[in-house]
Amino acid sequence: MGVKKIFNIGAGFFLHPKGAVINTGSETAPTLDGENVSIFAVDAFYDTPLGEDGSALTAYAVFQSNDYGKNYLFSAYGTGSMVYGHVGYVFKGDVTKTRYQPYLSYGTHSYDAVNDSRNTLGIGVNAYMSGHNSKLTLEYKKQEFGALDSNIISLQAMIYL
Repeated sequence: MGVKKIFNIGAGFFLHPKGAVINTGSETAPTLDGENVSIFAVDAFYDTPLGEDGSALTAYAVFQSNDYGKNYLFSAYGTGSMVYGHVGYVFKGDVTKTRYQPYLSYGTHSYDAVNDSRNTLGIGVNAYMSGHNSKLTLEYKKQEFGALDSNIISLQAMIYL
């Protein structure tokens, strides 16, 4: 991070015929019919140094279209679309030592089954250690979806072997 300019664009898809089921019968006499599952996504990542001191700007964005079947909604998964973005600033410092990156993220999910959108806002900081071989992340995330209004603080550790 912050060593050279990187710009990457990606695209991908997932297809699973009859990967989900829907009950077309009743509760007492269920009839399960298969629904095709398809997911398509495009994303972009950008990382650029901001001088010779190790500081950098990073950004990531993704659009994803999900089709799990008619009006499918289970937890965070559902038929609809999702847009997510993430931007961070890496403070100056030796790229082989611990560096810090505060960041801001935002995501919105729209589902065909409901009128509400799921919206998430994240504010956090990454601590990259030994270059980029280990990372600690402390994040506050606010999520709103229908009657759900949650505030979560998380600590995540990643160690690359």
